[in-house]
Amino acid sequence: MMGETVRIKAGTITLPEAVLKTLGLGEGDAVEIVTSETGVVELRRPGGGFKDLRGVIKLERPISGDELDQWIRDARNAGYREDDV
Repeated sequence: MMGETVRIKAGTITLPEAVLKTLGLGEGDAVEIVTSETGVVELRRPGGGFKDLRGVIKLERPISGDELDQWIRDARNAGYREDDV
């Protein structure tokens, strides 16, 4: 984990080049800012989560919410996380 101090000027934070490179971001790209209850702030590339997969898979039959929840539990137990995408 790297850390670097930056200053806020006119409500703007300039991200260090190394951070932009790590996130694969460039000028004009959108950034998702996520804060936790403990005060941790994360910068993420927007999208790429489970919700973005809606409609990708066509099933032969409808599935119940319980069945979908079980699929998600199985995926998480196998080591998949929404943040990995």
